[in-house]
Amino acid sequence: MTDPSGSPGRLAKDVTQLQQALPLLNLQTTPNLNLLMSNNSDSDNSESDAVALELSGLGLGYEIQNLKPQLHRNRALSERVALLTAQLREVQRRNMVERESARKREAIFVQHLCLLNQQLSAHPGLYEISLPLIFTVINGDMLLFRHLNRAFDGGVNTAASFKLTRSILTYPEHNNPEAYSSASHFMTVFYNRRQLLERLRVKAICTIQQFDQFLTGFSISHEGFSFVDVGGLELTEIKISMYINAFIRLPQTLRIFFGGRTCDLFFAAMTICASRSRRRVEKEIVDKLVMISPNPRFNTIVGVPLLVIHNVFAGPGPNMRSQSGSKGTPAASAHNTAPPNPTTAASPSSSLRKGLDGSLLQ
Repeated sequence: MTDPSGSPGRLAKDVTQLQQALPLLNLQTTPNLNLLMSNNSDSDNSESDAVALELSGLGLGYEIQNLKPQLHRNRALSERVALLTAQLREVQRRNMVERESARKREAIFVQHLCLLNQQLSAHPGLYEISLPLIFTVINGDMLLFRHLNRAFDGGVNTAASFKLTRSILTYPEHNNPEAYSSASHFMTVFYNRRQLLERLRVKAICTIQQFDQFLTGFSISHEGFSFVDVGGLELTEIKISMYINAFIRLPQTLRIFFGGRTCDLFFAAMTICASRSRRRVEKEIVDKLVMISPNPRFNTIVGVPLLVIHNVFAGPGPNMRSQSGSKGTPAASAHNTAPPNPTTAASPSSSLRKGLDGSLLQ
């Protein structure tokens, strides 16, 4: 391909042509290059050095061919980086939009807060805590009132009964008797009308007309007294649990008197009051909640006092949890409380904690 007697410039030109043909020949020209070097063995040292330099360039081209997979991988990584960069810009844009929206919401909240503060300053007496409250909630499916057969007069006499109302308002364990004297009293009887009327009919206690008249007399005797029908379903205990759990949290609530049974559902609702600490349970349950029953031997919740009221209720219903062998001594008057268990009298809080762990009854 080359003339041995040619000049070095001609030799360099031939080497360049070999480099351009190398990718097509797949490096099959290497033996020819060796032959070329042997044919030029008579050339001077400068020409040999030039040929050696060009051949080293051919080796570098071979290495570049081997680096093609790496170049493809680098190109794919570059495309991936570009995609992630675009996604990052989009996330940053959305974050800026959300932060701007949060700043606007905060400004609106501050504006509303300032408006409420202005209203509070303009009407200071409008938002004061109301008078103290006393709530009495009774499970009408468990406790039946006496004198249902007396119709309207029986309801009026029961609502105005000294043994019922005065026993609650003169409860001896008041922390603040003066507040009790000015408290508003609300009494709500939850019952399943369908089941209760069937029970009254079977036992021949009263007629439906007499029962309705009793409810009328009971309700009109006091603006805070009422009967609530739960709608013919097994919802009496659920309604009572929600009622107590809601009103026991009010700061103006002094006491909640409950007449019914110590069911698991009721006690589970009471444990919701323990949202922060055990001390809060002791304050909101032990200090505010009192159970009422016509039976001095009624098994109350551990740590909750019992108010015995005689001659108002007909006695425990068929599902009432009451045992003749429970610990306690019969009360001497309408507002006596059942004496505490000797094992728990020394530490009411420990008894309550025991109840919270699952021991509902003494």
